[in-house]
Amino acid sequence: MTDEEAWTAQTPPDLEASLWPFVFLTILWRIWDARNGHVFRNEQFIVRGVLCNVRNDIVTWRKRLPLVM
Repeated sequence: MTDEEAWTAQTPPDLEASLWPFVFLTILWRIWDARNGHVFRNEQFIVRGVLCNVRNDIVTWRKRLPLVM
């Protein structure tokens, strides 16, 4: 998938279209953070951990911004 295709991809069916950029950026942020942890802090890269962090971020922001989400 190219950068252009990623940014113009269809919104997942059960997700409000306005939330997709937030979810996508959260996923990218957590992948980047895990990569930095591996490179700079010698942390093990665990996919399940990255996914849990994405979920936790979205849950946290959903509680902080209830009118938006």
